[in-house]
Amino acid sequence: IDCSGIEDFNTLSFNIYPNPSNGMFNVALSNLPTEEIQIRVIDQLGQVIYAGNVQSLIQSYDFSYLDAATYYIQLVGNNINSTKPIIITNK
Repeated sequence: IDCSGIEDFNTLSFNIYPNPSNGMFNVALSNLPTEEIQIRVIDQLGQVIYAGNVQSLIQSYDFSYLDAATYYIQLVGNNINSTKPIIITNK
């Protein structure tokens, strides 16, 4: 079967804790890839509401200003694409 034009993406193992959260949470990677990785927070409409570069194995974030909802944490790079949900609850 010829799958020309379809790229293989690797997943990057990571955890989000605490989850559910009041908006303050950590993202912990199992290992730091050699390539630059971008972290994105995406709302339920698919809009990117935050984008930044991953700097270390564990990073803390404060999105306590966001409304209570399910958001998605996405890690992307040249050959990496991993997404997990984060639930932000009422304060």
